[in-house]
Amino acid sequence: MNDGNSKDPKYNAEIPVPVKGFVYGISGSAEIEFAFARKFSFLANYTQFYDLKSEFSKSNYGLFGGFRFYIN
Repeated sequence: MNDGNSKDPKYNAEIPVPVKGFVYGISGSAEIEFAFARKFSFLANYTQFYDLKSEFSKSNYGLFGGFRFYIN
């Protein structure tokens, strides 16, 4: 909720439409792991969030990747 403010308190950005109540949505994620050695693997992750109620922010996503080392 923006409490009737026309600007975001953190970044001082203009809010294009009034926000009433909570902005909510759905989120999903997919992950792929490829083991290329006994204790090492490559990991890739995609995450998507879709706002169901917002009039100005409809979707956010993230792509992540890295290497994983297993201790045991």
